[in-house]
Amino acid sequence: MLITYLTLCEKSSPYVVMTLEEIVYEIQNGNLDCFDTLVVRMQNGMEVYIRKYYYIERAIVYQQCLITLYETALNYKKERNDSFERYYYHMLKFALLNMMKQNKGSRDVEEISIDMVDRYDRPVAEHIVDVNALRPEVMSEYYALTDALTPANLKLSLLESKVLDYVQDGLSVKAMALLEDESIKTIQNAIVRLRRKIRKHLLDDGDV
Repeated sequence: MLITYLTLCEKSSPYVVMTLEEIVYEIQNGNLDCFDTLVVRMQNGMEVYIRKYYYIERAIVYQQCLITLYETALNYKKERNDSFERYYYHMLKFALLNMMKQNKGSRDVEEISIDMVDRYDRPVAEHIVDVNALRPEVMSEYYALTDALTPANLKLSLLESKVLDYVQDGLSVKAMALLEDESIKTIQNAIVRLRRKIRKHLLDDGDV
């Protein structure tokens, strides 16, 4: 569903020539649709952090990226930080480190080089199991998130539910309109509503 949200942002956020600071200013002034534009603009940078924390479920890291992006957009002050981008990644780094500390509990993290060998000269990397398998709290958090993002919990209309399926199948807006015998504008409006409902759940903010 998190990937679906990004796809919805790409399909329904018009390309606008605005600086990041201008987009953030719009968000601070109540134009929350600009948040989706900000997500698309910051996508590549978020992917770097998602890959960096590969041992934590992707959906959980991505949600933290979105929450931090929303919070920093609201709190950003140009007079204190010249660059919103630097400010965001600075705050994201600390948010992810804090999340990692909370998730690891009492387990110590040991850095392991891919070249390390055990006492029998066998590569240590061959003996490493999936970290998530040792961390049930991560998987339970992931399942709780995905369970919350169902059509029923999102309170989708019949058309919105169908459009959600179409987006996940990779269909174009034109194809959706043909299948549902609706205008392209009707489908685009459904996508915008979907995007807002999913964003509300991801950010866990009733005012979004």
